[in-house]
Amino acid sequence: MSHTQLAQFQQLLIDCAACAANPAQRAQAEVLYRKLLDFDPKVQELFCFQMERELLDAKRAFIELNNRLVRAEFSQRKPRTVLLLLPFCIQTTSCPRRIVWKIENCRQCGACSVGELLRAANEKHVPVRVSVRGRFAPMFIKELKPEITVAVACEDELFSGMLRASKFRCFGIGNIRPEGYCINTSVDVDAVREALDYFVQEELTAEDAE
Repeated sequence: MSHTQLAQFQQLLIDCAACAANPAQRAQAEVLYRKLLDFDPKVQELFCFQMERELLDAKRAFIELNNRLVRAEFSQRKPRTVLLLLPFCIQTTSCPRRIVWKIENCRQCGACSVGELLRAANEKHVPVRVSVRGRFAPMFIKELKPEITVAVACEDELFSGMLRASKFRCFGIGNIRPEGYCINTSVDVDAVREALDYFVQEELTAEDAE
């Protein structure tokens, strides 16, 4: 691996973001997006490590492009299975209940967003998992094999996760960080609900089936 490869990857990301912002260049943005996904995984990993909390605007543009492509892919059909993946930092630090391995431990007290997100997922019969800085995300995806994962995280984690799990579909929603990274974060619950509404197939009632 060379500094040249890292520089090439960085330039690809910058160019992809610039093209994505121009409707006339969206086709080129998709080409660059595919090149980023197909880049040497070792270069991807090193870039994400060295450039953590850098180039956030470019990463946001990549995530938005990814989301647009995923929406288009499922515009005519619903995915068979959906997973909602949350970051551990969305739970308030004052909460004594551990939810990383068992989100059902949440009492839905309203002190953080977890309870409302859990209710939204339960309404759609969507499983929910909580990951620590993306550490367990690949394990959960391998275990549940979702056709699409709706993931909540910071731009760095969403970007690196989309690169690592490029063979799987992911729809990313950025978190809200009133106290900074990795502590007492939140999310726009309506945005999560909207994503679940879009991707989850509604069950037919008896009246609908007639």
